[in-house]
Amino acid sequence: MKRSFSPYKIQRVSLLLASTCVLPVAWAQNMAQSPTTYPPVQVVDTALEYRQFEKVEITGSSIVRKEQTQALPVQVITRDDIRRSGASSMVDVLHKLPIMSMVVNSAAMTTTIGGYTTASLRGLPAGTLLLLNGKRLSSYGRQSVFGVDRPSVDINTVPLSAIEKIEILSDGASSLYGSDAIAGVINIITRTEQKGFEIAAETLGTSQGGGQGHQITLNAGKGSLRKDGYSLRLTAELFHRDPLQGSERPQYAQGRYVVERDGQQYAIDGGRLTSYATPGVFFQPANAADGTPRKVFSLLHQDGQCPSGYVPMLGQPSCQYNAYSALTIYPQQDSRKLLLHGEKWLGDGTTAYAEVLHAQLTDGEMAGQGWRQLVYSLGPSPDSVGVQEALRAGLDPAKTQFLWSPSLLHGLKRAYEQNNWRVATGLKGEWAGWDYKAELYRAQAKVTRRLEVTDFVGQGLVSGRVLTDPNMLKPLTADNPLTATLNGLRNVWNTWDEGTTHTTVGHVRASRPLMEIEGKDVMLGTGLEWRREGTDYRHVSNTEQQPSFQAERDIQAAYLELQLPVTPQWDVTASTRWDRYSDLGTTHNSKLASRYDFDNGWSARVSWGTGFRAPSLAQMQDVSKLYAVGTTTYINECSPDMLSVAARLSTSQDRTVSCAKSAMTIYGTGNPDLKPELSTQKSLGLAYRPTRNFSVTADWWSIDMRDVISTMADAAVYADPIQYEKFYLMQSNGTLAMRLPNYNIGQRKKSGIDFDVRWRAPTDMGQWNLFVQGTYNLKSQDQSAPGQAFVSDLARYNSITDTITPRLRLRWIAGLSTATWSLHGALNYTSGYADQDRSGVNLATLQSTPLTGFAVPSFTTLDLHAAYQISPAVSLRATLGNALNRQAPQAFTSTAGQVFGFNTREHALWGRNFSVGLVARF
Repeated sequence: MKRSFSPYKIQRVSLLLASTCVLPVAWAQNMAQSPTTYPPVQVVDTALEYRQFEKVEITGSSIVRKEQTQALPVQVITRDDIRRSGASSMVDVLHKLPIMSMVVNSAAMTTTIGGYTTASLRGLPAGTLLLLNGKRLSSYGRQSVFGVDRPSVDINTVPLSAIEKIEILSDGASSLYGSDAIAGVINIITRTEQKGFEIAAETLGTSQGGGQGHQITLNAGKGSLRKDGYSLRLTAELFHRDPLQGSERPQYAQGRYVVERDGQQYAIDGGRLTSYATPGVFFQPANAADGTPRKVFSLLHQDGQCPSGYVPMLGQPSCQYNAYSALTIYPQQDSRKLLLHGEKWLGDGTTAYAEVLHAQLTDGEMAGQGWRQLVYSLGPSPDSVGVQEALRAGLDPAKTQFLWSPSLLHGLKRAYEQNNWRVATGLKGEWAGWDYKAELYRAQAKVTRRLEVTDFVGQGLVSGRVLTDPNMLKPLTADNPLTATLNGLRNVWNTWDEGTTHTTVGHVRASRPLMEIEGKDVMLGTGLEWRREGTDYRHVSNTEQQPSFQAERDIQAAYLELQLPVTPQWDVTASTRWDRYSDLGTTHNSKLASRYDFDNGWSARVSWGTGFRAPSLAQMQDVSKLYAVGTTTYINECSPDMLSVAARLSTSQDRTVSCAKSAMTIYGTGNPDLKPELSTQKSLGLAYRPTRNFSVTADWWSIDMRDVISTMADAAVYADPIQYEKFYLMQSNGTLAMRLPNYNIGQRKKSGIDFDVRWRAPTDMGQWNLFVQGTYNLKSQDQSAPGQAFVSDLARYNSITDTITPRLRLRWIAGLSTATWSLHGALNYTSGYADQDRSGVNLATLQSTPLTGFAVPSFTTLDLHAAYQISPAVSLRATLGNALNRQAPQAFTSTAGQVFGFNTREHALWGRNFSVGLVARF
């Protein structure tokens, strides 16, 4: 009787054993013990012959090779690593890595950055290149003309369940990838094959309420490229999470914090404490002529106390509304993602493949805007609304203003809707000794920003009128008719602006061995790339915001890479790339790397290279229409130098330019003369791996950047108006203002040490695991203009760049995995830093006083993850994030407009959170 085996079993058993000579030895021993003979094995269906099946592609190299050894520091996060971490999204996976800092997350929706989430190697979001299967995605669709707003790819675009591994090259890679890879590359690699169906359902929640959600994922696959000559794989993911409101985390929405210095108490107020409230506030301004002081009175102020949602106004019998309690910390999140991948073996060593990715992402239902603020005067009659209340408060009705806004109603909402996709197709294989890949793909990212608007004018709610509605003197309760009127104005959404970016790429690369040196191949890799980038921004509303624009450019590139084995233990790799931009000209970048393997388990690696980041198309737009981007935080005192600037502007404009003693308006624009940011990267690493179950690596790295794109700090322009006279202009009302375009004016220096320890111990119980990852930053400093001193943000706040780089970030993961269950814990640590200086009001003297020496302590959280295999087809998993419910430390660095007193870039504000998921396979 003959036995037949599938090719898959033949490969897994017969061929493997035969190649190691185990099978012949076993047969010889059996035959010596017994005369029994065995029938020959018959292979019924052979696997496809395609030698590139046994070769691998590595992030940071254009060479397809047999071994995953190289001279560059590449961290690999496997599917097992992701499972052990308990992550539910790409944000969970990447943002907790020590190598990340200064990330942009959904809490930053109210800034010019917009509603998206980035990865940020070395604290450089604009220097981190994100790839999906080695190919670019289109950058975030809503690009900004002004300032350092340089969107990268939204990492939420990729479904987590489709990922096979994530390779992170923590070294510059412009010599192979071109722009945006100054800090490194994150290459997300998806699974290409799967048998059957897999359905996963997960529920999310928090112990303090808010943030509830769910996720449903479908993975389906058919075929094996080796066995069947084709493979198809589908991933579909639905995700929803409720918003986290300030009212659900009152510890983060106080609005006022009291600190102590030298036995004195000081109050520090956030910018969203306001006297515009309901009931309205009576305000009598100071009059220097007759010595009348400023007076403020609120009907809510009773016996020196204010109701919930308000704080007492210092030195006045009034209450200020705390708008933070009515705003959203994290928005509602909804997403629908689809990834389809297929491969077909064409014969003669060639495989065709195609891939479709589509993601609809919504960061919305976020209360991030305040209601309109109105100012009324009081009528002349004693019976006029509000007159008697003003008299009882000791105010002069004729000089009194009434400040009103519908507080205690949730803030007006905003939403960002993304529609991102990428379609790719290509061929890969082996021809005439070359391993090649030729691909063509197009990606697009579209963002629509929508705002909830209210028609105050249609209801007669307009500033500058006499107060006539007595309901404005009452709280907005259910029995107040004004409450129903205001609520009836809600849920009217207008499109504010739309932005689209697109990227089209044609790419061909190939590699082959040239010769052998002492048994090792000399390898050559080469490639050609054509890329077209475009952006289209359309401002829909008629307000003074960023004007609409369109732009497009072409990029042609060619690169070479040579891997030379100097000795069996010593490899040297050199790579170089030329890029030609239709709007910037040509740039050339190279890299040299080397690795040496010692005989005792040690190895060393070193690299040097140059890099660049091209300015975004938006940053190069010199828009003709001025638009205001903000105001100075100080009052213009109209110094003699400032008056001289105004006088010369009056002459050139043939119109009188006045200097107003007030905060100055700042106008922004791009600059078509921008050059690329340039960089030099260096790294030196040591690794020790005495066994396959234990390894230690440490890498020193350094990044020096020049021609950094920034704007002149308005404080510097104000301090020396004669030197920076070109930055001043006359605005439409005839007053002096600033215009601050983008310039290549800065330098940046960063360095640090990354380290990684991995230990596994197989036992009869199961496998014990211990992983330690960390980044210790040695330098992080910026020069904002030529000739100025470098200013550091290492473990301290840098007011010029508005950044902080923690000295140390650590992540420990330890646990046990068995055949049926696993339990792991992850400890996340971020070191403390010196915070931003603030001014506080002395509660005894009511004088504003500059305060320094704010220290933000370190922050540590513990995550727990457990998994249980109920049956071969069903598994259960559970995660408890921030298990000890650690609260974020107080920090006055403003990182999100709707949160004051806490750093949302470095610390999550969810508190203790959990997820429970069930996975079924068919």
